[in-house]
Amino acid sequence: MVLQAGVKVQIRTWPCFKELRSRAVTCVCGVAVREKDDLIRVNGCNHGFYGRSVGSPEISVPRRLREGTTILQATDGSTIILYFPSSSEIKITASAWFGGHLNLEILVPGTDYLNGRGLCGTFDNNPNNDLTHRSGFVDTMPADDVPEDFTESWKNNDSTSLFRIVPPEMGDSYVPRYCTCSNDGSGACPDCQDTTRKSDFTGGGWETLRRKRSASGNAYVDSDEIQKPYDPNDYADFQPPKLSWPTSTGISESQAENYCSTALRQSQLWSHCQDRSQEIQGLIENCKIDLLVADNYIGLEAIVDTFLTICKVELAKNPDNYITTHSGESVVKPEISDDVCNPVCYINGRCDRGRCVCIRGFVGDNCQIKDEPPKLLQIRGSSLCDFNERPCKKLFINAENIQNTATMACKIHEILDDGSVSERASMEEAVFLTLNKLGCVLPDAGIKTGE
Repeated sequence: MVLQAGVKVQIRTWPCFKELRSRAVTCVCGVAVREKDDLIRVNGCNHGFYGRSVGSPEISVPRRLREGTTILQATDGSTIILYFPSSSEIKITASAWFGGHLNLEILVPGTDYLNGRGLCGTFDNNPNNDLTHRSGFVDTMPADDVPEDFTESWKNNDSTSLFRIVPPEMGDSYVPRYCTCSNDGSGACPDCQDTTRKSDFTGGGWETLRRKRSASGNAYVDSDEIQKPYDPNDYADFQPPKLSWPTSTGISESQAENYCSTALRQSQLWSHCQDRSQEIQGLIENCKIDLLVADNYIGLEAIVDTFLTICKVELAKNPDNYITTHSGESVVKPEISDDVCNPVCYINGRCDRGRCVCIRGFVGDNCQIKDEPPKLLQIRGSSLCDFNERPCKKLFINAENIQNTATMACKIHEILDDGSVSERASMEEAVFLTLNKLGCVLPDAGIKTGE
């Protein structure tokens, strides 16, 4: 999707349910976002990034971000929100359903109205031209509701893919300033200190990421990572099968619709937004497709989360939904913002005024982490590192039950020349990469390349 504010969003796809070829479909597994010179990549194209119900994508930032561009990540790694100075927000949620995929929500300022184009449509409230090709040709929806020609027209090759290249810097650091306007069109814009106002929709349990960089200037995970990255060209000939109701296990379309609509009616904000019939019907249709593919009554956390986001945005437009704090700040009422829990909470917990209270055996902001110590599974690639082939300054470990906290560290013991393990240990920096992947900075071994 391309927007006037200089925002470009690209996705990567892979086959979901590819183990069951009769039901395999295409899902989003990667997102790359560019605004001006900022570029952020979110990679979920690895099955090791997913747990039992949620996933934790890997984030990389090829170069320094502008002031005001912020990355937030839930402490269990499952949800990422990108804030840009233009007021654009990108929310990415990882789900383990269908073998792993990402759900993507894009919120843009009103100044982009009439200027969006791409797979998300034209952003002009005209559903008749949503299938506009990159060339400008306006397509119509085919009988099978799969507009393949339209989607193919927006496909990027290796030379234009933000996953493959880092575009040259534009040198444009301009950040728009938004002013407070009254109903009669007048307003004031005093010295603005905050260029990005984060929405009130995130709640607690978030970490602001300051992504580490290697000495070469590459993203933290690049210089020492040795596993082959995902290549979408490996699935260039993938063709999803044609699916129809009822499913092979007997789930009818009406049963699926009832299951999906019930999940929405039971959500926290249903009473506030049950009149949003057009958005609700769209969510139900997407939910039905998920059930058709899965041939199972799967969890509906993603569809409910999308409904909550839509509802919060609409409620925030109404001045009656604001209160004034003791400090004089106007904020959205807590009962429709901070007190709302992520739907994933209800898998292993309950919601108490925005805080997820876990059942016995689970911890974490969304109760997705077992109440057990982290378990290290293996060193990725090999426990040996050749200084002539790579820097050997970082180590990547597959693990379970990792929680992203400020106190996380790696305990390193040196192996002595006789093969024994030194009793002395050093505590080194640890970097949470995904739900199941940890990065450790290694102490200087004093070995020069070429020796």
